[in-house]
Amino acid sequence: MIMKKLITIIFTAAALTVGGTVSAEQVSVEQFNSAIVEANELRKKSGELDHEWRDTAKLLKSAQAAASEGDLDKAMKLVAEAKFQSEAAINQAEREARLWEGRVVR
Repeated sequence: MIMKKLITIIFTAAALTVGGTVSAEQVSVEQFNSAIVEANELRKKSGELDHEWRDTAKLLKSAQAAASEGDLDKAMKLVAEAKFQSEAAINQAEREARLWEGRVVR
């Protein structure tokens, strides 16, 4: 429960940070395309580590839909959320790889 709240707080802060720095007139299609490719690569990496989070692919799909409708501001926010989730999943996988032995009952 505490971890879920912490993730929600961090996720919200990340989304607000991106939302506060990128406006619709500042975002180009090229920037969006670059950002979604980067986020998708991170998503794939988290998947290779068997730690991809449940909603990451859905966020990227929603970002594509928003971009198709011309709402690049919303699309970039969704990409930022997906990127954050992927980075957190990768960090989680790396942490689990280091710490699992400490949880084994001896």
